[in-house]
Amino acid sequence: MAPQLLLILVVVIALPIAWLRSEFQERRSLRVALGVAALICSFGIAYVVGRL
Repeated sequence: MAPQLLLILVVVIALPIAWLRSEFQERRSLRVALGVAALICSFGIAYVVGRL
């Protein structure tokens, strides 16, 4: 597997998990940033799969 694909796979799996873990912390900016990043990542993956 190409290193770029492995990195993308790790990011796609790690962002929603990090977002979920941040929901139990006090820092609102971290929750919002991780939530937006996770949503953008999922929309990006859906776009790429749709283009294929």
